[in-house]
Amino acid sequence: MGNLAVFLLGLVTPLVRKALVALGLGVISYAGLALIANQVRDAVIANYGAMSGSVLDLLNLLGAGQALGIILGGIIARAAFAAVSRIGVMSA
Repeated sequence: MGNLAVFLLGLVTPLVRKALVALGLGVISYAGLALIANQVRDAVIANYGAMSGSVLDLLNLLGAGQALGIILGGIIARAAFAAVSRIGVMSA
């Protein structure tokens, strides 16, 4: 009975360790990515709002605000995929 407990503990310990390391790397990478994404978004919004009134109205009629949202979402998604693939290489 004692050998079975030692075997199971030896089997479970590395799996738990890997899961905790992966979870920690995920939280750290998400926090960094969220910080960078917020800074980029704030800079784009500040520069977009700094335009003159008539130009801004025309761009809003053309849907430039929605286009910027879609483009920023794609950039953030691409950066997230790149971060995940690099973390997978680092932990292997």
